[in-house]
Amino acid sequence: MRIPLTVAFVLLVILAIFLLSGIGGATKSSSPEVNRPVVKPVKVARPALPAPELAPMPTATPPPVLPEKPTDGPFARLLKRDLKLTPAQLSKYLSENQGNAEALLAAFRLTGNTNLLLQAANQFPDDPQVQLQRALSNGDPTEGRRGIDALRKNDPDNALGDYLSALDHFRAGRTEAALNDLVAAADKITFDDFALSALQASEEAYMAAGYSVVEAKAAAMIGSTHQQITPLRDLAKQMSELQNRYLQMGDRTSAQTVADMGIKLGQQAQGGNFLVDELFGISIEKQFLGLLDPAARQARLDEMDARKKYI
Repeated sequence: MRIPLTVAFVLLVILAIFLLSGIGGATKSSSPEVNRPVVKPVKVARPALPAPELAPMPTATPPPVLPEKPTDGPFARLLKRDLKLTPAQLSKYLSENQGNAEALLAAFRLTGNTNLLLQAANQFPDDPQVQLQRALSNGDPTEGRRGIDALRKNDPDNALGDYLSALDHFRAGRTEAALNDLVAAADKITFDDFALSALQASEEAYMAAGYSVVEAKAAAMIGSTHQQITPLRDLAKQMSELQNRYLQMGDRTSAQTVADMGIKLGQQAQGGNFLVDELFGISIEKQFLGLLDPAARQARLDEMDARKKYI
């Protein structure tokens, strides 16, 4: 029997969802043939101060991205329901989880209702996941800064808090404070955006709303927003600009130090749980390889190109 192309595609999608699922997400697998960076603590010297002045960046933070219903193609037929959930659909899930932090955050992400994020922040002020979401989702710079500070306090080994803090300082023109945060981040191994927990919570919310297991997995994957990518891309741009300013001043040593920090940022991002995180981290790392010894630079570029080809 000949299987129609669209049906075959849907079947492949379903298979891929389960094969690529750690706990339901499009997680990545390692290749024994391709070396991936081993993230280690790196002691870096501070670049020369005073640092070159950079123009302040815009402070606006984009609102949470709500999952959209696919309008055409196999996914539209697989997911016949809107990916956004209503309060009524979420009531069972919130009741079953007694309004815990992960449940409130999932409800916030799936509805865009900022009151749910505020409730989570009030009830769970020491929860790093709550504070990260607060830092990424709040258009008010003051509230965003409070989320960053709470994240760093309650998850001090997580370099992501330092990176978000550095970007906040860059945006305000506080270059020296940003450099201090980058130095702190380079000395850490952990880089956790809690994406797997978020994915699991979204799956459970969809299933509680009546979605099948396959639909819930697919919906959670499609709706995964990776909100940290945009701020980290902005941070890499600021670091690249700072590196160029040092080079213009003739301070190659400080420029190399900034490049080392940028390489570390890229490698930490590559340690995420999703293929998109790894590809994003590779793109950042490549920006800062220019000052390496040519042989070392080419060797690393070859490794990353091999990894991209494997992906």
